Amino acid sequence: MILIIPDVHGRSFWKKAIKKHFDECDHVVFLGDYIDPYGWEGISSEDAICNFQDIIEFAEEHKDKVTLLLGNHDITYISPHFLKYADGGRHDRYRHAIIEGIFKASEPLFHLGWATTLEGKKYLFTHAGITSYWHDKYKALIGDISQENLDKLLHSEEGVRALCEVGQNRYGLNPTGSIVWADVYEHDQDNCEIEDYYQIFGHSQQ
Repeated sequence: MILIIPDVHGRSFWKKAIKKHFDECDHVVFLGDYIDPYGWEGISSEDAICNFQDIIEFAEEHKDKVTLLLGNHDITYISPHFLKYADGGRHDRYRHAIIEGIFKASEPLFHLGWATTLEGKKYLFTHAGITSYWHDKYKALIGDISQENLDKLLHSEEGVRALCEVGQNRYGLNPTGSIVWADVYEHDQDNCEIEDYYQIFGHSQQ
């Protein structure tokens, strides 16, 4: 069994899920977006950061069983290239350096994707999902879909540009967004058949 933790944004619900299901599951996948809480939920920026540090500590203690994925809110703290896409109302510019430091100190823990096979079926976990449009556009750059190849996008100028693509449903200029930006409605409009993978993602509120 795989335990899936969707977008956290400072919430502590993940702790109850871990307490109840950790021993019985084979792997835990966090789908990203750990900070930048919603104002109406009453979670302070300080509490969100503490919660984020708890997640990192948990992942460090169980590296073989926990995967932390990066979301669109997370990448704005790890590279200045992504800052222009930051949510001006929620990106914590006052604590940017602190959060950036936390990400950098634990960089090996974070990934853009995680794939596995269960009962003969292939599953791909990402923050926002991979659309056929985006995949076809950058297939030569990415190569075969794997955690390693997806993570390489963070370390090249062309890869960063690919990750920065925002779709029209999120007020961007592209038909669909990237692996951290694609909207669920863009998936509805796109033929999202990616190398026989069944995709698991968060990002869009349901």
